[in-house]
Amino acid sequence: MAKHAAKRRRQPAVRAAEKGGLDRLGAVVERRARLDDEMRGCVVLARKGGATWAEIGQVLGVTGAGARQRWQPELSDGLRTIHRALRVGGEAAGTRRSAGREADAS
Repeated sequence: MAKHAAKRRRQPAVRAAEKGGLDRLGAVVERRARLDDEMRGCVVLARKGGATWAEIGQVLGVTGAGARQRWQPELSDGLRTIHRALRVGGEAAGTRRSAGREADAS
């Protein structure tokens, strides 16, 4: 019976340790997300600067094909999103400009 009492006393301490581990894990996940964002930005800059996928892969410790496979879809999706936003924003600005010209003509 003394064994069971000892186990019951340790359970809150174990739960606290598990919670601490989960808190740390959450912090690591957040840091990793920030680092992934930073790495994505670096890959974009490298590609805009003329770096090949092989050169990027060498820095990352993977093959050029591995780097391209990992990053190109994200970069393409990101660029499509940016172009779409610019196109929609430009169309809206063009509509405002033409509406302004029509008002001036009246």
